[in-house]
Amino acid sequence: MKTRSAAILFVAAVLLAGCAGSVSVAPAAFTGANAHREGLSLDPAANGEEALYLGIVDGLIKQSRQGAALAFLDSYRQTGQALSPRYWLLRGDALVGVHRNVEAIDAYSKLRETALAPRGWNGQGKIAAETGDWISAEVDFHKAVEGDPANADFINNLAFAELHIDRAANAASWLQQAHELEPSSDRILTNLVIALTATGDTAHANSIIAEIGDSARREAMRSAAKSVLATLNTKGKS
Repeated sequence: MKTRSAAILFVAAVLLAGCAGSVSVAPAAFTGANAHREGLSLDPAANGEEALYLGIVDGLIKQSRQGAALAFLDSYRQTGQALSPRYWLLRGDALVGVHRNVEAIDAYSKLRETALAPRGWNGQGKIAAETGDWISAEVDFHKAVEGDPANADFINNLAFAELHIDRAANAASWLQQAHELEPSSDRILTNLVIALTATGDTAHANSIIAEIGDSARREAMRSAAKSVLATLNTKGKS
């Protein structure tokens, strides 16, 4: 109905406006589900109702309101419209946010034969990593990178998994590539410092930190690298 659609449009405008501004993300980890979400454009043939609902869902996930996002996804499903790959990706991301990992994996698996398959594999990799199954995470992240070789976030995630299964040299190589693709990312640069230190190339790692002009950034990177290296050195690898 026209009135209902107008109300939803108003809600969408309010929610999406709240997403403006920068978001601080801690370095030395994998990239979260919200990164580069601007690349999730709808199919040109997508109907307006899908664009409306999934636009709202996208905004809710960015605000970490995954429960509300799932409510809108369930509401859209009741319209009887065909469910697009973007629907299943957003559903998987929202389910991860409420710790319904089994259902999230099922949602991501529906992307296997679509253009969003790499994002599905990346989502599955994050689930495996967060449960400590770094071997499975490495496999999933590798499939994500194979499907989207120029995605710096996917490469970063793969490298972080490599670090956890004692493949620091591989990780350093991947992270150098990711850094070249996205030179402004402190997260990637911190992970590169970690990987280089883990391979014994402390001179290169220290030179990267020394080149950073801002002292606060230097200390934050040094502290984050030290913390992760301590974890890698004391915890058993899967």
